[in-house]
Amino acid sequence: MSEDNGHKFQWSKFSPDRTEQFVIRTDDKTEFDELVAIYRDELPKAAAFPDDEGRYATPPGKVQKAVQVCPVHHKPFREGKFGMYCATKMEDGSWCKEHPKEAV
Repeated sequence: MSEDNGHKFQWSKFSPDRTEQFVIRTDDKTEFDELVAIYRDELPKAAAFPDDEGRYATPPGKVQKAVQVCPVHHKPFREGKFGMYCATKMEDGSWCKEHPKEAV
């Protein structure tokens, strides 16, 4: 919440693991700017998601599973509660009955 009409200013910052938090609330813009400048760098700077590999969906060197496709609709099978299935509706309104032939 931040309003330029001088009524309310709020700023908050969490530590990466969410164990600490700074919250600044004031009606005075000058005080607000000073407090934000003081506390901006107080919390530790660590990656919020340390296991994140960045732009890679699969980290380099890790083998990704082969994706099986429905032989009728040529779409990838989806994983559901009872295993892999084809999520395509047939013309009669029923669901496709195809399943992967073997586990990958």
